[in-house]
Amino acid sequence: MSQTVAEAQAALDAAKAAYLEELRRDSERGEGSHNQERRREERQNELQEKVWQCEQALKAAMLRQAGAANSA
Repeated sequence: MSQTVAEAQAALDAAKAAYLEELRRDSERGEGSHNQERRREERQNELQEKVWQCEQALKAAMLRQAGAANSA
């Protein structure tokens, strides 16, 4: 199912907020073990990937919307 521009924008906003919240929490944490640090990095990478995916979905939704407007 295709997302609308508004839905894609909301998903992007939520993904960015989750990533920023993770960075904020990470800045408040002390040093951890090697395994803890690796898990933190993995989590942050996953959140960055989600932001990128949402950005791509937003671009696609905007292109669909523009295409629909041009054909109308």
